[in-house]
Amino acid sequence: MSDVSTAELIAEEARHALVVQEQRFDALDSKAGVILGFAAALSALAPVGVDPLVEIGRLVTVAGGVASLWASWPHRFASIDLRPLREGYLASEPEFLQRRLLETRIASMERQAVTLRRKAISVRTSMIFLSGATALMATGLGTTLTS
Repeated sequence: MSDVSTAELIAEEARHALVVQEQRFDALDSKAGVILGFAAALSALAPVGVDPLVEIGRLVTVAGGVASLWASWPHRFASIDLRPLREGYLASEPEFLQRRLLETRIASMERQAVTLRRKAISVRTSMIFLSGATALMATGLGTTLTS
Protein backbone atom coordinates (compact mmCIF):
# COMPACT_ATOMS: atom_id res chain seq x y z
CA MET A 1 0.00 0.00 0.00
CA SER A 2 1.34 3.42 -0.92
CA ASP A 3 1.96 6.11 1.65
CA VAL A 4 -1.08 8.34 1.52
CA SER A 5 -1.32 11.14 4.05
CA THR A 6 -4.40 11.79 6.10
CA ALA A 7 -4.67 15.22 4.48
CA GLU A 8 -4.75 13.62 1.02
CA LEU A 9 -7.53 11.26 2.11
CA ILE A 10 -9.56 14.12 3.55
CA ALA A 11 -8.94 16.22 0.42
CA GLU A 12 -10.16 13.38 -1.80
CA GLU A 13 -13.29 13.02 0.32
CA ALA A 14 -13.89 16.79 0.11
CA ARG A 15 -13.58 16.66 -3.70
CA HIS A 16 -16.07 13.80 -3.79
CA ALA A 17 -18.48 15.66 -1.50
CA LEU A 18 -18.34 18.72 -3.76
CA VAL A 19 -19.20 16.57 -6.79
CA VAL A 20 -22.16 15.05 -4.93
CA GLN A 21 -23.30 18.51 -3.88
CA GLU A 22 -23.17 19.72 -7.49
CA GLN A 23 -25.27 16.72 -8.54
CA ARG A 24 -27.87 17.59 -5.91
CA PHE A 25 -28.02 21.16 -7.19
CA ASP A 26 -28.55 19.87 -10.74
CA ALA A 27 -31.26 17.44 -9.63
CA LEU A 28 -33.15 20.15 -7.73
CA ASP A 29 -32.84 22.53 -10.69
CA SER A 30 -34.31 19.86 -12.98
CA LYS A 31 -37.20 19.15 -10.62
CA ALA A 32 -37.92 22.84 -10.23
CA GLY A 33 -37.99 23.24 -14.01
CA VAL A 34 -40.48 20.40 -14.45
CA ILE A 35 -42.66 21.79 -11.67
CA LEU A 36 -42.54 25.27 -13.20
CA GLY A 37 -43.66 23.85 -16.55
CA PHE A 38 -46.49 21.93 -14.90
CA ALA A 39 -47.60 25.05 -13.01
CA ALA A 40 -47.65 27.08 -16.20
CA ALA A 41 -49.65 24.43 -18.06
CA LEU A 42 -52.11 23.90 -15.22
CA SER A 43 -52.81 27.60 -14.74
CA ALA A 44 -53.12 28.23 -18.49
CA LEU A 45 -55.37 25.26 -19.24
CA ALA A 46 -57.79 25.63 -16.34
CA PRO A 47 -61.09 27.10 -17.55
CA VAL A 48 -61.90 30.63 -16.41
CA GLY A 49 -65.05 31.49 -14.46
CA VAL A 50 -66.27 27.93 -14.01
CA ASP A 51 -66.06 27.55 -10.24
CA PRO A 52 -64.49 29.50 -7.38
CA LEU A 53 -62.42 26.44 -6.40
CA VAL A 54 -60.84 26.42 -9.86
CA GLU A 55 -59.91 30.09 -9.48
CA ILE A 56 -58.44 29.47 -6.02
CA GLY A 57 -56.57 26.51 -7.51
CA ARG A 58 -55.17 28.78 -10.22
CA LEU A 59 -53.86 31.21 -7.56
CA VAL A 60 -52.30 28.34 -5.62
CA THR A 61 -50.76 27.10 -8.90
CA VAL A 62 -49.19 30.50 -9.48
CA ALA A 63 -47.79 30.45 -5.92
CA GLY A 64 -46.31 27.01 -6.64
CA GLY A 65 -44.83 28.33 -9.88
CA VAL A 66 -43.23 31.23 -8.03
CA ALA A 67 -41.75 28.83 -5.46
CA SER A 68 -40.32 26.62 -8.23
CA LEU A 69 -38.97 29.68 -10.03
CA TRP A 70 -37.26 30.73 -6.81
CA ALA A 71 -35.79 27.23 -6.49
CA SER A 72 -34.48 27.22 -10.05
CA TRP A 73 -32.98 30.71 -9.81
CA PRO A 74 -29.30 30.55 -10.75
CA HIS A 75 -26.89 30.50 -7.86
CA ARG A 76 -23.20 31.25 -7.60
CA PHE A 77 -21.27 28.06 -7.31
CA ALA A 78 -18.10 28.58 -5.33
CA SER A 79 -14.80 27.93 -7.00
CA ILE A 80 -11.22 28.65 -6.18
CA ASP A 81 -9.72 31.64 -7.96
CA LEU A 82 -6.47 30.26 -9.35
CA ARG A 83 -4.51 33.47 -9.95
CA PRO A 84 -4.45 34.61 -6.30
CA LEU A 85 -3.76 31.00 -5.34
CA ARG A 86 -0.69 30.93 -7.58
CA GLU A 87 0.51 34.35 -6.49
CA GLY A 88 0.00 33.71 -2.79
CA TYR A 89 1.11 30.12 -2.43
CA LEU A 90 3.60 29.32 -5.20
CA ALA A 91 6.58 29.53 -2.86
CA SER A 92 4.90 27.85 0.11
CA GLU A 93 5.29 24.29 1.28
CA PRO A 94 3.01 21.78 -0.52
CA GLU A 95 1.56 20.57 2.78
CA PHE A 96 0.60 24.14 3.73
CA LEU A 97 -1.10 24.68 0.38
CA GLN A 98 -2.85 21.33 0.61
CA ARG A 99 -4.25 22.24 4.02
CA ARG A 100 -5.33 25.69 2.82
CA LEU A 101 -7.13 24.17 -0.19
CA LEU A 102 -8.84 21.65 2.05
CA GLU A 103 -10.04 24.34 4.44
CA THR A 104 -11.29 26.41 1.50
CA ARG A 105 -13.23 23.46 0.05
CA ILE A 106 -14.81 22.66 3.40
CA ALA A 107 -15.87 26.30 3.92
CA SER A 108 -17.26 26.40 0.39
CA MET A 109 -19.29 23.25 0.97
CA GLU A 110 -20.70 24.61 4.20
CA ARG A 111 -21.82 27.84 2.51
CA GLN A 112 -23.35 25.99 -0.42
CA ALA A 113 -25.15 23.56 1.89
CA VAL A 114 -27.28 26.48 3.11
CA THR A 115 -28.24 27.36 -0.47
CA LEU A 116 -28.94 23.71 -1.22
CA ARG A 117 -31.30 23.44 1.78
CA ARG A 118 -33.16 26.59 0.72
CA LYS A 119 -33.48 25.27 -2.81
CA ALA A 120 -34.83 21.93 -1.54
CA ILE A 121 -37.38 23.70 0.67
CA SER A 122 -38.56 25.77 -2.31
CA VAL A 123 -38.96 22.65 -4.45
CA ARG A 124 -40.94 20.92 -1.68
CA THR A 125 -43.09 24.00 -1.18
CA SER A 126 -43.87 24.23 -4.88
CA MET A 127 -44.82 20.54 -4.96
CA ILE A 128 -47.18 21.04 -2.00
CA PHE A 129 -48.78 24.07 -3.66
CA LEU A 130 -49.27 22.22 -6.93
CA SER A 131 -50.71 19.17 -5.20
CA GLY A 132 -53.22 21.39 -3.43
CA ALA A 133 -53.98 23.33 -6.60
CA THR A 134 -54.60 20.14 -8.54
CA ALA A 135 -57.00 18.91 -5.85
CA LEU A 136 -58.83 22.25 -5.77
CA MET A 137 -59.18 22.38 -9.54
CA ALA A 138 -60.29 18.76 -9.79
CA THR A 139 -62.90 19.32 -7.07
CA GLY A 140 -64.11 22.54 -8.69
CA LEU A 141 -64.37 20.96 -12.13
CA GLY A 142 -66.00 17.85 -10.64
CA THR A 143 -68.74 19.85 -8.95
CA THR A 144 -69.31 21.82 -12.15
CA LEU A 145 -69.68 18.67 -14.24
CA THR A 146 -72.06 16.98 -11.78
CA SER A 147 -74.39 19.97 -11.45
